[in-house]
Amino acid sequence: MKYKILIFLSILCCQKGIECSAQISQSSLDSLDMYLNQKNYKEYYLHISSICKTIASSPRSSKAIQQLKKYIELELDLRTQENKNYYRHALMHYGKRIAIDQGDYQTALKFYLVANKLVEDPFCLDSMGWFIEHSIATIYHRFNDYNNAQKYYNITLEYLKYHNNPKQICRLYPELAKLYFETRSIIDAKECYLEGIKISKNISYPYGEFINTLGYCSLELEFLNNLNNTFLKRLWVLKDQITSEKSYNEKLSETFRLMSLYELKKLNFKKADSLFSESYCQLLNFYNGNSNRREFAKLFFNYAKSAFWLERNYFADSLLNESIKCLLPSSTSNLTSIKINDLYGENTFYDIFKFKSILLERKFKTTLDTNDIIQSIDYLALSLKTNELLRVNINYDESLLFSISENNYIINRSLGLLNKLQNSKYKFNKAREI
Repeated sequence: MKYKILIFLSILCCQKGIECSAQISQSSLDSLDMYLNQKNYKEYYLHISSICKTIASSPRSSKAIQQLKKYIELELDLRTQENKNYYRHALMHYGKRIAIDQGDYQTALKFYLVANKLVEDPFCLDSMGWFIEHSIATIYHRFNDYNNAQKYYNITLEYLKYHNNPKQICRLYPELAKLYFETRSIIDAKECYLEGIKISKNISYPYGEFINTLGYCSLELEFLNNLNNTFLKRLWVLKDQITSEKSYNEKLSETFRLMSLYELKKLNFKKADSLFSESYCQLLNFYNGNSNRREFAKLFFNYAKSAFWLERNYFADSLLNESIKCLLPSSTSNLTSIKINDLYGENTFYDIFKFKSILLERKFKTTLDTNDIIQSIDYLALSLKTNELLRVNINYDESLLFSISENNYIINRSLGLLNKLQNSKYKFNKAREI
């Protein structure tokens, strides 16, 4: 019997939250205008921060964010460092609302970078360093701008060391390790995880040990196709010690995902699929029933990738379709329903479209249907488009090299597919599009 993604979704009973729109009261806006006219910048920025905290409880705060925009963007004469600190504080809260509530990380990054320029000591930073400079690193990482991401991860790491904050250091190491992994610096990634585990044990910090152990196990599974039993047992013990953490459901989801991939590699399909379903449920709980997020897209994609290598082609394709719908809710995931103008700078798009192309090429070997090759090339064109959108956010030439190499990969694959079509005596004009 063919596996279908619906067997997972049908067991879920999470109810989606009711959307509403937050709006700032006129009295709050009048207060901002009053502080502005009085040049009382301390109260002005504190009031902006307070509004941002208030609207954070609303599922949809886009209206309020837009109302605040003209106030946060005003170029004021901030002569004292105290006023600059208050502005930095307001930018921190405003950037967070844009990133979390709207998912507009590119705009959030612009405000965070303004906040970064306001810091008095660029090396020691201040109490907002984790929320600003660390956020800058994670957003650059999201955009595959590895050069800038590593720069700000290192700035954050030195700041945490200077202020003797081992707990946050333990939280930072998995992110830095992931960057090393993605840039193929596997030894550095491994060292980060092990250092995070070591520090966490020294300060008796279960959550730090858990997230670093989870990362280390994922690294082992990726490269050794196996899991160290000692680390695995420790992981299951630690998960019961972090139930009070806000991200508990998210991390539990990652744990079940890891185990599902492990069982998948052992060809225990039924157990693997059950664990994947549990992973999905935990993530859905964490995001209050909203699956239209990149986190779900990545969850489906990673499982699809593993299913693909085991030649569960139909199942892999179903998972990839679900992944697309997480990023494009209005899409039916069919090629014809995906509009170029709806795409945005998200690296998960690139991964999905590239893998859809590979899957269709594999299908062609069985069907010999040239339409499969045509669609495969179309998906490569979408990959190229999303990769170009990502490059818009990259500033340093060194970071461009990775993106350019990916473009070359897409073009070379497209040319190879065109040759296959020519050998099939099927002519069409796709070369210009690529």
